[in-house]
Amino acid sequence: MSCVSTVGTKQTEFEFYQQLMNIQDSSQCCGPKYHLVLSKLNVSQLAELLEVVGVSVDYLDTFDPEVLDSQYLSLTMCARHWLQIQDLLHEGSHQTGNDSWNDLSFYIFKMTCLLNGWDSKEMQNYLS
Repeated sequence: MSCVSTVGTKQTEFEFYQQLMNIQDSSQCCGPKYHLVLSKLNVSQLAELLEVVGVSVDYLDTFDPEVLDSQYLSLTMCARHWLQIQDLLHEGSHQTGNDSWNDLSFYIFKMTCLLNGWDSKEMQNYLS
């Protein structure tokens, strides 16, 4: 099942954090829905991470993948699910020393903040 947006209009960092804390089930969507474009390399890094944590790569099929061309793929998720992926990449990079996972984690976090008009330092404070 693809993600749904749980907000009608723009959401502040604090409003997202409040919603995140009120919806305890991590499989439930939370926040705005948006798409990010990932390169072929990024997608393979994400697939590698999912394999390491024991999740089928088919998991990504639930997030409306759209092939843009032979090098780029777009995935659409809510903010919660993008940040879960970002957190998995971040933790995985520290456990394995895989710097490319950390780079992708940083990209996803920064783009999440940028696309939603959120201050990245404020989001880091809320999420840490």
